[in-house]
Amino acid sequence: MHIIISCGDIEGIGLECLFAAITRNEHTCSLTVEHTLSIAVNDESLNQCIDLLPSVRCKVTNNSIQFHNGTVLNIIPCQTHALPRWNGPTGDSTRLAIESLEVAADYLKSGRADAVLTLPIAKDTMQDAGWHFPGQTEFFASVAGVSRPMMILFSGSVRVALATIHIPISKVSESLSVNGISDSVTLLAKTLTRDFGIASPRIAVLGVNPHAGEQGTIGTEERDILIPAVDSVRKEGID
Repeated sequence: MHIIISCGDIEGIGLECLFAAITRNEHTCSLTVEHTLSIAVNDESLNQCIDLLPSVRCKVTNNSIQFHNGTVLNIIPCQTHALPRWNGPTGDSTRLAIESLEVAADYLKSGRADAVLTLPIAKDTMQDAGWHFPGQTEFFASVAGVSRPMMILFSGSVRVALATIHIPISKVSESLSVNGISDSVTLLAKTLTRDFGIASPRIAVLGVNPHAGEQGTIGTEERDILIPAVDSVRKEGID
């Protein structure tokens, strides 16, 4: 499997966190034995970032970074150079972040990569630069031609899927509907079986209001939307 990493905004903490994860995890090297890891980034910007991180022990060649624990991170070059100053996003760092995502998307579409790991971006400067997506999830949904993406966070045996993505909290309630929740639960059930290998997934739907609305006394979203949606998907055989 080839996993490509987008560099994110290099004025942020993304690269530092990535390097820390690689150098502090003794199992990372075994990962790269079975899988290929690559990062889409401008090589000059990358070198300048590494110079600012004296704790990172690695050797940079023309096309890869070799870490002291044996992990190898291949470099897929981007044209945009951004000088890291860590003062906050700049026009150059924003353009590099956009180019890195576009390179990653191109690798995915052409079959040269199987998955992507995204480092953090500054969404406000991205949109100021003409990047018309509320987040990276929606960007890759557009690339894949998917109208309904689903963001899933997981740790251990727990997977949490989000019914709404990248909208203000003030708009969450008005965005909910019986059909929307039913579709989300159905999609999650399929994903848990297909992608996570869980033969009979059991799904809990969280409430929106305190105490899940207390039968409508602290909000009616549970009574009017969530419970009917749960009843609907149960009839389809989803637990």
